[in-house]
Order: sequence, then C-alpha cells, then structure tokens
Amino acid sequence: MMKTESEKKTISVPLNIWLNEDSGHIHMNVGGKLTSVTNDPTSKRGNPSLYAILEEQLRQAGKIKE
Repeated sequence: MMKTESEKKTISVPLNIWLNEDSGHIHMNVGGKLTSVTNDPTSKRGNPSLYAILEEQLRQAGKIKE
C-alpha cells in the first residue's frame, strides 16, 4: 500500500505537558526539549489556539480543574 505524502512526513514525538498555575503558561517537554505556550496573543510565546488544545487535554486528564 502506498503512503500519502503526509504519512511519509509524519513522526511521533514524546510529549509531556503541564500547567504552571503561577504564570498561566503550559510547559512542554517535546522529545527532551523544553518550551512553553501562553494564551496571550501579544506574548512571544502566545498561541491561544494551541493553548486551548493543550488546556483541554490537561482538563480531560484531570490535571487541572474544570
């Protein structure tokens, strides 16, 4: 079976995420590299769309309260 172009270019990367409640940032360990994202679109680390996705994942896992 032939793989699609996107299947040929897709990889899985270990990802751990956690919320720093003091700063409001969601921190990520992506394949051993640390980074963070915030809900503030004016911030250098701002990405409200990604933040919402990660926040929902944390909520569904019971790591943050509703």
